[in-house]
Amino acid sequence: MISRSRTTLPSAVTGIGLVMVAAALWATVGVAVQITPDGGRIPEVLLATARTGIAGPMLLAVWALGVGGGRMATLRRLAPGPLAVFALASAIFQICLFRCFAQLGVTAAVFLTVCLPPVLACVWSVLRGVAGLSGQSAAALVLALGGMVLVTLGGRDGAAPEAVQGLVNGVIASVAFVAMSFAAATLASTSRPILFTGAGLTLSALILGGLAVGAGQVGAVDAMPGNLGMGPVLLVLYLGLLPTALAYLCYCTGLARCRAPAVGLVASMIEPLLAALFAGFLLGEHLSGAMMSGCVLLIVAMVLLWRAERD
Repeated sequence: MISRSRTTLPSAVTGIGLVMVAAALWATVGVAVQITPDGGRIPEVLLATARTGIAGPMLLAVWALGVGGGRMATLRRLAPGPLAVFALASAIFQICLFRCFAQLGVTAAVFLTVCLPPVLACVWSVLRGVAGLSGQSAAALVLALGGMVLVTLGGRDGAAPEAVQGLVNGVIASVAFVAMSFAAATLASTSRPILFTGAGLTLSALILGGLAVGAGQVGAVDAMPGNLGMGPVLLVLYLGLLPTALAYLCYCTGLARCRAPAVGLVASMIEPLLAALFAGFLLGEHLSGAMMSGCVLLIVAMVLLWRAERD
């Protein structure tokens, strides 16, 4: 992990609160897509392109309005390496997340992609030699792996191909989210969150747009929101403004105030709990006994990781 900064307690608490606000907004994404008429017909790459294409430029515009002169000089000071990692990881995360929603359901996908990243961050820190693998961290890793399997396959008929694909997409999304979080923490040391978030999401939109064109999704008549009614148009606006622009700004700002990226990742675990409530009330999704057991294991793993991070 990145070395712990001397973050004051009030600042750290504010940071955790901002991460939780972001997580609450992200918890609405899967449900919003599912309840919107024809929302599920929009290809995941095109949907991700649209939400980042709204969010990134809007954040950059707000930043530019609040800055006096020297905008280009400030932009040039952005670290290109971490910014590229942020943009690419964000693009990969969103594609895999939308696929995971369709393959595993909203609740299981969110539990997997939120609870797995803190464990991956812990493992990455151990591999880099930044932190040792304590007994609590090792136990968290074992529990998280078991919980991941139960959540992913517990509601399916054995190892159904769709569930396995969902597991793969969930793991890829989790790795991408960890990479994005570490890049954001690095960028936050030299740049304002609104600037690097806006720039990163704008670059992400360009990457996703290129993928959408290459996949022929932009030219698909039945994939265009204008041909599907107002529902998808409102969905894209909602996703772009709230769970993307506002949520990513809150997350990156909060992450900059946390003493380490893993703390912010753990704080985001409020998302699966809210997503499960939304999915239960609005989509009628219910967890099987095995999936509930897996969720409990993931939560216990996060608590152990949190305790290990505090020690």
